[in-house]
Amino acid sequence: MLWGFSDKRTYSESTLEDAAGMGNYTADGGTAYHERGGESFALRYTGNLTDNLSMSAMYGEVKFSETDYSDFDDCPTGHDADLGTDTTCYVNFTVGANEDKREQLRVDLDWYLNDQHTLKFGYDSEVNTANSTTINSGGVYYYYKTFDAGARLPNGYVLPEQMKTTRVRDYKNGGEFEVKNWAIYIEDEWAVTDNLTLNLGLRNDSFTNYNADGEEFVAIDNQIAPRLGASWDINGDGDSKLFFTAGRYYLPVAANTNIRLAGAETYIQTWYEYEGLNADGTPAGLGNQLGDPAISNGGDGTAKPSNTLSDKNLEPMYNDEFIIGYQAAINDDWSWGIKGTYRTLGNQIDDGSYIFEDDEGNYLGENWFLFNPGNGATFNFDLDGDGTTEEYSFTAEELGYPEAKRRYAAVDLTIEKNWDQLWSLKALYTWSHNYGNTEGFVKSDNAQDDAGLTQDWDYPYLMDGANGNLPADRRHNIKVYGAYAVTDNFLVGANLNIASGRPWTALGKGYTPDPDLYQYGDTYYVGDKKFPRGSMGTTPWTARLDLNFTYNLRFNDQKVRFALDIFNVFDASTATRYNEIAEAAAGDDNATFGLAQGYQSPRRIQLSASYDF
Repeated sequence: MLWGFSDKRTYSESTLEDAAGMGNYTADGGTAYHERGGESFALRYTGNLTDNLSMSAMYGEVKFSETDYSDFDDCPTGHDADLGTDTTCYVNFTVGANEDKREQLRVDLDWYLNDQHTLKFGYDSEVNTANSTTINSGGVYYYYKTFDAGARLPNGYVLPEQMKTTRVRDYKNGGEFEVKNWAIYIEDEWAVTDNLTLNLGLRNDSFTNYNADGEEFVAIDNQIAPRLGASWDINGDGDSKLFFTAGRYYLPVAANTNIRLAGAETYIQTWYEYEGLNADGTPAGLGNQLGDPAISNGGDGTAKPSNTLSDKNLEPMYNDEFIIGYQAAINDDWSWGIKGTYRTLGNQIDDGSYIFEDDEGNYLGENWFLFNPGNGATFNFDLDGDGTTEEYSFTAEELGYPEAKRRYAAVDLTIEKNWDQLWSLKALYTWSHNYGNTEGFVKSDNAQDDAGLTQDWDYPYLMDGANGNLPADRRHNIKVYGAYAVTDNFLVGANLNIASGRPWTALGKGYTPDPDLYQYGDTYYVGDKKFPRGSMGTTPWTARLDLNFTYNLRFNDQKVRFALDIFNVFDASTATRYNEIAEAAAGDDNATFGLAQGYQSPRRIQLSASYDF
């Protein structure tokens, strides 16, 4: 079987302006164009090799573009935070041409040995290639803001008096990066008795990441993941079942890590005294420089040697999962179930830093590298600047980072009515608790979706207060699905989702226990008070109802289907996210802290048609 599709599309956004404030909007703000999607295809074979051996094989490619451009991309980015307005003619904050390609090969075989044993085994591989180029519009970002006297800028400079500042950010990154992953697995489906079935499996995973020069900088080979499953038909009549699963699941290093860490990224911020604006919104001049430039994540524009980029004893990121449940029939139409789930993080991989100092505490150098927080690390670094790297080893205590922790516990209660050609219903209530000091690939507190390279673990002080209820912790969730046949050809469906809010906290721009230690980043200290993760409570509960109307036309063996979907029927607009940045700089409150930054998606209507032949 061969199938393919293209979802390549370009959409635009026009920025409207009302210069006179009279409700007369024009498109003078410019139009941004966004290219998304690409071509995908897959070739699949399924067949019986012998009476007892079957095989399925698949090869596929997926291409995805994420490119943003406009006619104003030569215009620098400029924003006045005091006025809350943009000062320049830019349209896209960042200009980028990003092309991703995924190539996947999978082969699965089922071998029926006898009535007790069926073996399943196979091979799975994928190659992910990322081409990325990203800069700020015009190659520079000017940010103007007034700080109070005593405010501490992210570079450590303390303002002697109230002052308006100009921050100049130089950011650029790009290159071609590759990730290769492969695995083999084997599973025995063992019918121990007529009522008891066991699934015993092993999976072997390997991951390799390459920098822009094609050099390997992460290689994690032959990670053995055990899997266990059991199902007990209690009465032997199929009306009740007790089941259990346990397994380990390894995760590869994200391709974004290659782009940010293994490329020649530039991320330099410098602060100056404000000296007014030109007519085009760029600085009329740069006054006295306020402190030294701040270089984020080692982004000085040079590509580092591959042997400096990760711990030589780096262990893979993985989760262990345990599930136990019970399902039973109430009668011919109704059934119910209960399921408990527990997941725990085994290892985290993220980027951190180590600052080299002499015996008097003077700065000598700093290296950024991938590591397992809570473990020691060994990496190379050119400390003396002679062009040759030397190996250094540090214990977990010397690095100073806490152990990464994430736990998830949940209980699901379900009741379901089977479809009887007239109606069906399924209701699910989930109680869950998600807690620890790291989400994983992202950091929702400050909306950072920089997979694998969050602010977490950049410096040890950024984790002081990180332990608590994680942003994905929605303690209560109710879902109800239903369908009703108005006629043989006309079907109405409904989905209802009610969920409790997510935790939020207050993030500051300083570190009161040791102000001289602070380099940059969002800490859990605002002024001299500590706000551990989730200490501000939760966002409100949300409720959403979706409706579906489907009409089928049948003639001979063919069918035409027309569907109308209404998402968020009542146009609910509850806030789902607040601004959690409590300080603009250390000692300077952020006026927009606590204001809503995200809402439920508005009502949307979708029409579709399909033809089966």
